[in-house]
Amino acid sequence: MDGNAILGPWPELKGLLLANGFSGHGLQQAPAVGRYLSELILQLPLSLDLSIFSPRRLLVNQPLGEDGLV
Repeated sequence: MDGNAILGPWPELKGLLLANGFSGHGLQQAPAVGRYLSELILQLPLSLDLSIFSPRRLLVNQPLGEDGLV
């Protein structure tokens, strides 16, 4: 949709976590994504705010711009 990661729980299916859509940047972002998803799975406080990459933006058709703004 916008070449950025899609991270976090899919709002319409409980228990489904997404980590895709990196458009070639997955290796670079893998450590942060792994940490983020492990904290979500273990229900720990999130040490990183990656909510801007929420799958919800797909449902409301709101791509991220090149500057990282919605």
